[in-house]
Amino acid sequence: MSILDPDSDIAAIARRDRNATEALGAIIRMCSGDMTEPGETKAEMFARNAYAVADALERQRKANQ
Repeated sequence: MSILDPDSDIAAIARRDRNATEALGAIIRMCSGDMTEPGETKAEMFARNAYAVADALERQRKANQ
């Protein structure tokens, strides 16, 4: 149980990081053959995609409140 207000900025950041971490394994498996952006490493591409999933999850959470 969290003592944070679930709508606080800190709680949202914690959720985003947790969701990105949880998505990372699937992102690596699914995107390992994808091209990176110019100047971007594979690790940066994986992180960018994981945070995109986390952001989508947060938008959906807010839409369902």
